[in-house]
Amino acid sequence: MKKMYFFIMAALVSFNLNAQKMWNFSEDIWEAKDYTEKTVIDGLTINAASGKTISIDANNKSIDGYSFTKRLKLGGAGTATDEGRNVSFDVTGDCKITVYGMASSSGATDRSLVISDGTNELYKEIMLGDVIYKHEFAYTGGATTIYIYSSSSGLNFYGIKLDVITAISAPAAEKAVQSVEYYDLTGRKVINGNAVKGAVLIKKTTYADGSVSTEKQIKTLN
Repeated sequence: MKKMYFFIMAALVSFNLNAQKMWNFSEDIWEAKDYTEKTVIDGLTINAASGKTISIDANNKSIDGYSFTKRLKLGGAGTATDEGRNVSFDVTGDCKITVYGMASSSGATDRSLVISDGTNELYKEIMLGDVIYKHEFAYTGGATTIYIYSSSSGLNFYGIKLDVITAISAPAAEKAVQSVEYYDLTGRKVINGNAVKGAVLIKKTTYADGSVSTEKQIKTLN
């Protein structure tokens, strides 16, 4: 019997879902007041302490389709600790972090936004005080706690967005077929083209990886 060699290629499509979380300080859950101790709201930790006050108050700014009406004010330099005048949140892996903010002084030229994993500064960039800015950082790594703070003097944050990339497994490709053989119910090999119409045949398919499948078929061609 003439062997048939062919490959059936299935389209492999990778999907990414962006599980997005936005901490918008204009929302009602963010009470306008001074925070002087560690406070967790909607999964975001305000790491304030005595002498390291973090405040939320009214202020209007717009950027990236958002119209903010309140801001979170760090009020001074911070560190990547639980009482280090910062905001923090946990991540499970690769993600994108977006910070909407500006320096608290219009003349500021040397205040940097810092993103840290508690051990290393992962991102550090100047944040001026003339207009509101959008800073984006792509984190690649394992589960950790992310800290966001100012390297020197105050910064104001209007919103912080977290996009977690969730991969969906692509469908597996069809296996490559190496040969197809037909047998009658007595186990005798037959050539499908010569089989009697209506006969019940056993189709044996052998794949390139060595696996074999069988199925029962009824001969319909002359």
